[in-house]
Amino acid sequence: MFSIELRQQKLFFRDIKYYLTIATGVITLLVLVALGLTWFGTNAQISISTTLTYAGRERSLTQKLLAESLLTVYAQDAKAKKNLRADEIDWTQRHDALWRGDNTLHVLSVSSYPDIMPSINKVEPLYLELHVTINEVLTAKDQVVLRRDANIINTDAVPFYNAMEAYNTYLRNLTTQYQNTILLYGICSTSAILLVLALSILIIFRPAFARLDTNLLAIAQSDEKLKKQHEDTQVLLEEVRRADHGTRVPVLKIHDGLYAIQNGMNGYYEVMKADGIYKCPCPIYTHNHFCNHIKYAQYAEREEAQQQQRSQQLFTNGKSARTDEIKHQ
Repeated sequence: MFSIELRQQKLFFRDIKYYLTIATGVITLLVLVALGLTWFGTNAQISISTTLTYAGRERSLTQKLLAESLLTVYAQDAKAKKNLRADEIDWTQRHDALWRGDNTLHVLSVSSYPDIMPSINKVEPLYLELHVTINEVLTAKDQVVLRRDANIINTDAVPFYNAMEAYNTYLRNLTTQYQNTILLYGICSTSAILLVLALSILIIFRPAFARLDTNLLAIAQSDEKLKKQHEDTQVLLEEVRRADHGTRVPVLKIHDGLYAIQNGMNGYYEVMKADGIYKCPCPIYTHNHFCNHIKYAQYAEREEAQQQQRSQQLFTNGKSARTDEIKHQ
């Protein structure tokens, strides 16, 4: 039983090491993926931040160009009928144009919308809802013809329509970039958590791997010892088969391949088989005293022999009866 238990333990520890090795490989792969995602996320965030920075500068310049264009038109159309600089216009009495998306520039009161009051030269920049690229604004500025008609300034719809389409495209791209940024932040955060978890598991299991190797080495040594003992047992059995049982070693032949050999050191009978040594649970003090294990084995041997004898007798009797029947016919 000792041999079987050791082999089971060996298989158990071997399976544990196998699964732990796989787990270590998976964790290492996760660590590499986490590092790669973290690096990619960081660079992507830098790229997005740079893009947004340039987009902000471009939008500010776009707003300034559009504001200057409108200011020039307003200044030329002033009541004084003379060109005025932007800082010379009394904006408290003027109106500002705000793009509404329906091919018109609606005139809004500055007092109602102080946030969008345009001003140049050391004043807050103009905030318009129309944010387009510089080239499109320049093209629009060259083609737009503004005329005062009540409170509505009609414009050439084509360049502003194109500008509005460009703005919508810009917003869609910006939204996608923000979504990608949030996704990358989530991936990077998850990767960082996985990285910490993987390192923690590796640190925790490092002593366990060392102990596991020690246990496997001890089991391997025990297995080698058992193999040597098994070989010695086979040699002993061969000697017992060739020797006089009464003069050399106290041997009880239970049945073929199974012997009970008395051990003079501890008084036990060791039941020997081809696949190992099994010790009987009770001590044997005399040659005439057998433990229940040996008695049962002897009984089983006798029963087997008697069964074979009865089978042979039945076969012989049946054969004789068949022969007599043939002769009688």
